[in-house]
Amino acid sequence: MNAAFRVLAKADVPPDLKQKFWALWTRTWPPAPDKKDDPDFEDTAFCYVVVEDQDGELIGVCAWLDREIVVNDEPQRIAGLAGVAIEEAFRGRGLGKKLI
Repeated sequence: MNAAFRVLAKADVPPDLKQKFWALWTRTWPPAPDKKDDPDFEDTAFCYVVVEDQDGELIGVCAWLDREIVVNDEPQRIAGLAGVAIEEAFRGRGLGKKLI
């Protein structure tokens, strides 16, 4: 299988592709039936890594986050990894490992 990986800055992700990210995340990590949206949610992703098939269709995504936390009353900047998802039909091939 030919898979293409690319890194996209948050500002370079077109709205239709971002919708595909959310759809894949929802299929991979379905929310609990009683889950309510977090009013304090802040999208701190600074880039996304995507994997696409030979036709350019999204088959996987992960987000890299930029956050600030407080440790011993001192702000610390950290990076995080979130939303690692691979379409079910493509799992078990090591794509998630390559994605991150």
